[in-house]
Amino acid sequence: MKPSSSSFSSSTTNTTLPAAINEPAASTRPQGKKTNNNNVSSSSSSKNNICSKNEKKRKGKSSGPQSRKRKASNDRYRCKAASSFPVYRRPPPPAPAAATTTNSSGASSAVAVGSTSGRSGTMQMQVLPHHRDRQYDPLGLEEDENWLSSFQCFVRSEFMEVVKANQFDVMVRSTSKSIHPNQVGVRCRFCAHLPPGSRSSRSSAFPSSIDKLYQSFSMMVRDHFVRCPELPPDLFRKFQFLKGKNAQGATDSKQYWVYAAQKLGMKDAASGIEMTEESKTAVKSMLPYGMTTPVPLFVAMYSNDPPLLSAAAGAVVVVGGGDNDDNNNEGAAANNEAAILTPFLRLLLKHLRLVHLLPSERVGKRKGLPVGLEGLGCSYCFQEGRLGFSRCFPLRRRALPSHVEDLYQHCMRCTLFPDEAKKELMAVEKQDKLTTTPNSIKAERETLSYALIWGKMGRKRDLTTT
Repeated sequence: MKPSSSSFSSSTTNTTLPAAINEPAASTRPQGKKTNNNNVSSSSSSKNNICSKNEKKRKGKSSGPQSRKRKASNDRYRCKAASSFPVYRRPPPPAPAAATTTNSSGASSAVAVGSTSGRSGTMQMQVLPHHRDRQYDPLGLEEDENWLSSFQCFVRSEFMEVVKANQFDVMVRSTSKSIHPNQVGVRCRFCAHLPPGSRSSRSSAFPSSIDKLYQSFSMMVRDHFVRCPELPPDLFRKFQFLKGKNAQGATDSKQYWVYAAQKLGMKDAASGIEMTEESKTAVKSMLPYGMTTPVPLFVAMYSNDPPLLSAAAGAVVVVGGGDNDDNNNEGAAANNEAAILTPFLRLLLKHLRLVHLLPSERVGKRKGLPVGLEGLGCSYCFQEGRLGFSRCFPLRRRALPSHVEDLYQHCMRCTLFPDEAKKELMAVEKQDKLTTTPNSIKAERETLSYALIWGKMGRKRDLTTT
C-alpha cells in the first residue's frame, strides 16, 4: 500500500538527524530579503552549511589546529589526485649534427652544433669537446713560480685558459656586460663544453684592460671554482688545500700580473684586451720581470763570485800527507765545512749561489737596502735572469733559517730545478728528521751551520733599513 503524504511527513519528523542539519541554514543573501526556510530540504541545508564553512575558510575566519589539519589533509588529497592524471611532456629536440674542428695541435675532434636565442636573435653555437679531449692555452707562465703564491700558480696554469670572444659569446652576455668579437678574456677550462645555462656563475671574464685581470681572477676563485660542476675531485682537493695556506706573493706581485699578460701577447685596446700574432712575436724579446740588463751580460757581471760551498766539502777529505801547504789548507777548510754543515744544508748549498741586490729589487721592505748587498739565490734561476722568490736578502742572523727554508720551497717549485736534485733533497730532509740525534746536539749543529752561511755572505752584524 502506498503510504500517504501525512504518514511520510511524520516518519520523517520523528527521525533523529544531526544538529547541523536540523538547524536552519545561515542565509548568504542580503538582510533585506526573506527566505522561506520551511521549503528547504535537509540536503540543501547541509549543502548551504558546507558552502558557508568553505566561504569562512576562504575569508580566513576559520583558524586553529583543527582547521590547519583539515587544510593539510586537503592538500595531500589534491597532490595525490593530481599525480594520478597523466602529464604531458614535450619530446626532447633531435640530437644536433656533429661538426669537426681542428685544435692547435692539428688533431681533429667532433663538436656538437646547437642553436640558442639572445638579444640579437638566434645563432648557431659550437660546443667544445670535453676538457680531457682538447688542448688549451693556460694563463700561467713558467716565471709565475718566482713571483706568485703556489695557489695562484696552480689556478693560473691548471684552471684558467685564455680565449677570444666569438659571436655567440657576444650574443649571450647581457647588455651591462657587453663585449666585442675577438676580445681576449679568461674562462674555466673544465666547464667550457657545457651550454651557458649549465655553467655556474662567473665561468668566464672579459676585463676591459690587462690591469683588471687580477680582479677577474679573484672573482672566479670566489664565485665559480668552488661551485663548478665539472671540476675533477683531485684538483678540487688540491685547490682547497692551497687556498687554505694563505701564502702571499712576492713584493710587487700585482704588477707582475700586468707583465705576465703582456708576455702572453695581450695589449689594451679601445674594445678591450686584444692579442694578435704581431703582439705575440713582439714580446719574445722581453726580459724577465724586474730585469733591466740583458741576461748574458747580467750573468757575466757576477760570474767571478766565489761558490758558497767548496768543491770538496761534500767528500771526506784527509788533511796532511802532502808537501803543498795550500792544498792542505784547502782540504782543511773543506773538511771543516763538511763537519759543521748538516747533510741537508750541505746538499742545498750545492744548488745555491751568492747574489747581489739590483736597483729594481729595492721595493717594499728592501727599499732602504744598498744596491749590491749580498744574498742567497737559486743557481738555475740566476742563469735565466729570474728574480723574485729565487733570491733572499736577510737582514738579521736569526732570520736566516726562515729565508733558507723559503729558498728550499722555491727549489721544490722551480721549473728549472732538476727533478733528480729535488728527489735527493727531499730524501735527505726526511732522513734528517728521522735521525735519533738528541735535539740539543742537532740544534747546536744547525746554529753553527747558519753561522757559517752568514759568514760566507760577508755579514758580520745585523743590518737595518734606512
